[in-house]
Amino acid sequence: MKETRLLSQRWRLFLVLTVALLGLGALVSSGVQLAGIERERSRQSVTQEAKAEIRVRQIRAFVASHVSLLASTAESPSIRHLIEGRPLPADELSGLFLALIRHHPALLQVRLIGPSGWELVRVDRRAEGLVVIGLDDLQNKTDRPYFFKTIALKAGEIFISPLDLNIEHKTIEVPWVPTLRIATPVSFPLLGKNGILVFNLAAQTILDISDTEKTTSNEQRSLLNAEGYWLTGVPKEKRWGFLFNQDATLAKEDPTLWEHLNSCQGGFLHRDHAFIYHQRIDLTQALAEAGTDTESIIAQAPVWFEVISSPVPSFFGDGGGLLALVGLGGPGCALVAWAWSGSIVRQRNAVAQRLRAEQHLVQAQKLAALGELVAGIAHELNTPLGNAVTFISTLCERMHLFRAATSGGRISRAALDTLTDDIDKGLHDAERCLERAAHLIKRFKEIAVDQTGERARTFTLDDYVLELIDTMRPQFKSTPYELDVHLGSSVYMDSYPGPLGQVIVNLITNALLHGLAGRPSGTITVSTERGQAGQVRIIVADNGAGMPAAIRNRIFEPFFTTKPGAGGSGLGLSIVHSIVTNLLGGQLEVESEEGTGTTITVVVPVVAPQRLAPSPDAAASSAPQRSPA
Repeated sequence: MKETRLLSQRWRLFLVLTVALLGLGALVSSGVQLAGIERERSRQSVTQEAKAEIRVRQIRAFVASHVSLLASTAESPSIRHLIEGRPLPADELSGLFLALIRHHPALLQVRLIGPSGWELVRVDRRAEGLVVIGLDDLQNKTDRPYFFKTIALKAGEIFISPLDLNIEHKTIEVPWVPTLRIATPVSFPLLGKNGILVFNLAAQTILDISDTEKTTSNEQRSLLNAEGYWLTGVPKEKRWGFLFNQDATLAKEDPTLWEHLNSCQGGFLHRDHAFIYHQRIDLTQALAEAGTDTESIIAQAPVWFEVISSPVPSFFGDGGGLLALVGLGGPGCALVAWAWSGSIVRQRNAVAQRLRAEQHLVQAQKLAALGELVAGIAHELNTPLGNAVTFISTLCERMHLFRAATSGGRISRAALDTLTDDIDKGLHDAERCLERAAHLIKRFKEIAVDQTGERARTFTLDDYVLELIDTMRPQFKSTPYELDVHLGSSVYMDSYPGPLGQVIVNLITNALLHGLAGRPSGTITVSTERGQAGQVRIIVADNGAGMPAAIRNRIFEPFFTTKPGAGGSGLGLSIVHSIVTNLLGGQLEVESEEGTGTTITVVVPVVAPQRLAPSPDAAASSAPQRSPA
């Protein structure tokens, strides 16, 4: 009887311990799962944000370059002849349009439309080549929105149409040709009315940019217009619904998500077992942020939404969470040990993922900086090169007309003098434009190489900082803030200009986004001065909001941000700290009080540590390549 009672107690204790062990296993399983999901959410948020920034810059550069081309074409001599009321042969204008479309692959059509809505001159890019449309095939575009919206604009303003499909003779062209139209009014003084100059752009370029980087086979990426209609990323029957009188929109399929997309600029969601990243692409705002002259003439531009959805991964596999609850006694303990070992591995992977995320963001920032340079070059070069093409094309057409006149008989001395004067002036103007383009390319080349690499070289600090500041000034044009520079070091450095430039750019960007954001005015000042023996000090200061001590003490921690879900990744200043203390061999000093602004001082040696004591092999291979910038 006693043995039976002891056995019963032992079984009861065994059951209690088993239940406790299973409960502990369930708790550990849930905790590890949630921790893994949170790490994956953080990793994807940083990665998608960096990719989205690059995509927006690419789209912005694509549109801004063609807006500048349209504006310069509207000011060309051939168009000015129309404005001044002088007769202009149609073949001269079509020759100009042919030259434009031949040298710009994204142009599908170039058209001049009269006040009545009829096309006057039109050149198309087709499968068989470039085609000048004959008089019998010209169309009336009075009912097209881009016509009656552009014709009501002021001289010099630009209209950018919504993205849709090309329509010929009131029928959607098949196969589909996604098209973005940019247009500007052209005055017809004899009629007292305006016509318009229109560029049709191959919008497939924009759709391709938004769909180039699929990180996994399960990722779904789509682009929507301002009304919630899908442009890409869904089956064909659901695309371009507004052109086919369909009501299939995200607003109807998922009104909660659509409301969230319209409530903020962008963000990252975790819901319904899926990660959802979304980005609002406001083309008017994007062009303004480019810091070019184009934003002041944009009368209307579209808005798009990019949405990326990927399933939340299971960190135990399908149904694997039950493994932590299976087994009794020894097998149960073994499963717990297995779960713990998996947790340790996942923690190590999380650290590796954080390092990879930092490296990815560093590379993304380099590419973003290069994208800014490319956008700047596209804008700066477009005017001189576009004008040079216009001058040369006009001269070619003048020579063609001159040959036609001489073949038919004699030509007057006055006409010959006029032709030679036009050739002399046109060649002089084209030469001046090309010389300016060559100067711009030489200026941007060195900065582009530095910002996308980690090569060491000798350079003058003040000159490099001044060139770097010049590339960032366009970002401040459309803001109430100022960027000042005070140079006083006169130091010749042997270090890494690319990483040093990345540090300065990150500090200026951080001051702009966090120190001055929301304030009516403010100034960011970049200064250089000599430090102690063999050192230089670079100071980035703002008169913005400042920071309390609780935030100031954590700004260099990875993933720490005061703007979660609003564009802050929390890695910018962490990367700055890593570059300064590791690669450049320096240190950072922070001074900030709430309401009095922030000053961050970068103290680095004039000669980087890796340059002080290279290995014999490295010294032998690198010494001959050192040359002053």
